[in-house]
Amino acid sequence: MLLCHHEGKRSTEDAIELFSQVEKVRCASSPTPVFTSDDWDAFEEALINVYGKFELPQYKGIGRKPLPKLVPLDDLKYVKVLKKKVKNYVVETIQRVIFGDPEEIFEMLGVNSDGYI
Repeated sequence: MLLCHHEGKRSTEDAIELFSQVEKVRCASSPTPVFTSDDWDAFEEALINVYGKFELPQYKGIGRKPLPKLVPLDDLKYVKVLKKKVKNYVVETIQRVIFGDPEEIFEMLGVNSDGYI
């Protein structure tokens, strides 16, 4: 299923635009989708910007009080799919959970607990 399409560069700004479009078309009562990508850091930053909240870290009584920090929502699920290649052939794929409960995500994706299909 294709929810949205955004043409642009592989930048954080373009990824934020894509995820913002997903939020506009997603039904408010539906769960947050599981996001997957290759090893692309802009995706992670964009997801936190769209599916994140500000939290104030606990002040430890020394130095300046900490500034609010943007953290992912509890129901955000994001997996990086890493491909190991030998001579341009994919010989292994590994799923690394970045946000969310690994057991729940692996069950949803149909992989075992080691991240293998």
